[in-house]
Amino acid sequence: MVARAGRTRTGIESATTGGGFPFLTLFLGILSAGFLVAISAPPYRGYVQDARTVEARLLARSLWTVIQSHAMASCGTPSRVSYGYSSAGFNNGGSTVPARWRVAAGGATTVTLDCATGTITADQDVFTIAGVASGVDSIRVRLAYATAATPPTHLTCSVDSGSSFKPC
Repeated sequence: MVARAGRTRTGIESATTGGGFPFLTLFLGILSAGFLVAISAPPYRGYVQDARTVEARLLARSLWTVIQSHAMASCGTPSRVSYGYSSAGFNNGGSTVPARWRVAAGGATTVTLDCATGTITADQDVFTIAGVASGVDSIRVRLAYATAATPPTHLTCSVDSGSSFKPC
C-alpha cells in the first residue's frame, strides 16, 4: 500500500492515478499464464499415460518372474499361470487390491520347463494385464513367449483398450 496526499491506495488502480498496475498489464499476465497452461497440458497427459503403462509393465514382469519360478520348481510338470497371482501382487482371481489391474489369460494357461534343456513350452500369448480402474481402463500389457525368438519373451503395450499393440 502506498500513502500519498493523505489517501491510502490499493495495489490495483488505473494508470491515470499513477499507482498500482494498469489493467492491460494485469490482463496480459493472466493471458500469458493461460497460454502456458494450455501448451503444457498435452505433454503432461502423455507423461501420466506413460507412468500408468509402466505400472502395468512392472506387474507383468513380476508375474512372469513368479511363473518362471513355479515352472522351475515343478520341472517337467505343467505349472498353471494362476499359481503366480498371489506372489505377484494379485488376489486368487487375478485382480489387484484395490481393483486397478486384472490378469486376462492368454492362450497358454500352463507353462512347462524342460528339465534337460531349460526351455519353456508356452509358444503363444501367456497373459495380458488389463486396466480396470478409471484412468487405466484403456491400458493393456501383453506378455508373449516364443521359444525360437531372441529374447523369447516379448511385452507389447496398448493404450487403446487392446485395439493395437506395439513393443514396450
